[in-house]
Amino acid sequence: MTAEANHPATPTRWIELHPQQAASHPLYGLKGPVLVLIAGFAWCALTSAARLALLAYGLSLDGRGLQLSGIVLTYMPVADAAFVVLFAWLFAVALRPGTRLFAELATIVCGLYVIYVVPYVFAFRHLTDTAAFSLLDWQTHLHYVLPVGFCLWALGYVNLSPRTRVTYGGEVASDDPHRGHIGGA
Repeated sequence: MTAEANHPATPTRWIELHPQQAASHPLYGLKGPVLVLIAGFAWCALTSAARLALLAYGLSLDGRGLQLSGIVLTYMPVADAAFVVLFAWLFAVALRPGTRLFAELATIVCGLYVIYVVPYVFAFRHLTDTAAFSLLDWQTHLHYVLPVGFCLWALGYVNLSPRTRVTYGGEVASDDPHRGHIGGA
């Protein structure tokens, strides 16, 4: 059986499918851009973990390393620890099709990352007058530019893609061309 769901944010009528019906849809599954999402979540978790490890290593040098004026990355230990957990959790959730709250969870985590990281590194760079967040350094691109760009893309993709809506939400548009080919829809 299907149930029609009206979402006030979109004028399109969405039809909720049973898990078996969603699994038979051509857009269902962990392929294409969904694999980019999964890899991006892993990348964001790994870069946050790497910054934590680099900070711990720098602090273990007892002042012989980690000079504020010379660091290339901005360190935000509490936020980085939170983002390691959040992105690792989101990575695990993304591997499980049928997680109905996936779009909301990804929107919250990616939105928090962008809202927190961009002002933080900008303020850190300008308030401390360090080399941190220089667009001339490759570390900045790997640790901040790429993850922020990914999160901005993910915000749009998880909320607008029919693939994520079918794979995670179990919904198709009422005018979906494959709707008639799904058993029971």
